[in-house]
Amino acid sequence: MNNKSKLLLLLLLVIIIAFVSSKFLNSGENNDGLQFAEYGNIQYSAHAKCRMDCRNIDKSEIEEILKEGKLNNSKTRKSSKGISYAMEGWSHDKQHIRVVCAPKEDKLVIVTVIDLESNWSCDCK
Repeated sequence: MNNKSKLLLLLLLVIIIAFVSSKFLNSGENNDGLQFAEYGNIQYSAHAKCRMDCRNIDKSEIEEILKEGKLNNSKTRKSSKGISYAMEGWSHDKQHIRVVCAPKEDKLVIVTVIDLESNWSCDCK
């Protein structure tokens, strides 16, 4: 094998490793560098406020999940309205929470909040 072939093989190997690494990093095991906690303006939808009230989840827990939670790619959605991200984690109150949020211009809209461990009775529309 000549030097040119070795170089091409090495380059191909580097590309494959980079591709596999990027897929692993985007598998939901981290927040993919999303900086939701740094949004200065967080807006809570009426639905999110109702769900938070039913499920005994407060704003400090939402901010905690946005800062320290993990991105769940399988629950992240794209639509004509934009993209909504599902962040998950454990709050300081020991609740396993999913926060669905959508960046909009200069604010972050909290769409809904889900307690992943308990089925709370809610009358939210």
